[in-house]
Amino acid sequence: AAHGADDARTFALGAVDFLMAGERLVQAAHRHGFMGTFNQVGAMMGPRATFLSWIGNDAPDDTTDADLHAAVGMFVGDLAKAEQTLAGVGGDFTCAIDLNAVRFDINADGEASRGESLRGLFNLLPPTTTWENGRRTTSPLVPDDLVVAFDHGDAEWMRGYCHLLSAGGAWFLAH
Repeated sequence: AAHGADDARTFALGAVDFLMAGERLVQAAHRHGFMGTFNQVGAMMGPRATFLSWIGNDAPDDTTDADLHAAVGMFVGDLAKAEQTLAGVGGDFTCAIDLNAVRFDINADGEASRGESLRGLFNLLPPTTTWENGRRTTSPLVPDDLVVAFDHGDAEWMRGYCHLLSAGGAWFLAH
């Protein structure tokens, strides 16, 4: 607010709000032991499974219905904040974001490690293989220099996604 209205800045703030909503929901899931199933999936991933070693919680908090409702209610509230911020995007803009630099503190240990990043998730994807002149070449499925330029259409899409995810959360809370 101190820097005035700028659609690219407003989008970036809304995107951060959106990502933080997801981070806080996943932190709650980790705290209560719901992320442990990823360790079972990790066993099927071979050498890439070490990436998922941090995701399990060997000593989860006891979980009550109130805990689940609080986590989902927080998620719905966080999405409403993100949607409200994104609603402030009024014109055309371009906002470039290096997705490889996006990190989360999924296990809520106060540190967003390399494993807790979009780059870490991208590295879980199998590489692409090409054959040229009888030589095999592999490269990451998602390039290491992935920078995405977002625009007004992305702001509208993210607002819609906030509504969709909020509806799922509201459905859970109602039932």
